[in-house]
Amino acid sequence: MTPYIVTLTTGIIGRHRFYRLKAVDRDPFVELVKESIESTDVEEMTPQTLGRIIGEFGTEDMLTCEEELKDHIGFTGDGQEFLRGVVSYFLALAIFARLDASKSSPNIPPYQRFGEVIRL
Repeated sequence: MTPYIVTLTTGIIGRHRFYRLKAVDRDPFVELVKESIESTDVEEMTPQTLGRIIGEFGTEDMLTCEEELKDHIGFTGDGQEFLRGVVSYFLALAIFARLDASKSSPNIPPYQRFGEVIRL
C-alpha cells in the first residue's frame, strides 16, 4: 500500500470514525464504508484525483476479484460515476484491510490513532 493511500485512508477512517465500529464481517463493513465515502469524500474529488487513487493501487493491494467488482460496481453510462464507484469500493476494501484484526500483511499497515494500533 503506497504512502498516499495510507495517508488517505487514515484521514477517512479518523474523519468517519470507522474504527469505532464493532467487529463485523467484511462485506457488510465494506458496503457501509463504500456508501458513506462515495457520497462524501469521493463525491468531492476531481477526476484527476480519482485517477491518481486508482493508479496508486498495485497488484499486492488488490483485495478483490473481478467477480466481486462486478457485483459491487454498476455502470449506467456515466463514466465519472463509475470511476467514483470503483474508487469508493477500493478505498472501502483498503480501510477494512487496515482495520481487520484477523489479518496482518507487510503491504498493508494497520490503522493507528495516537500511536496505538486500532483493529476491529
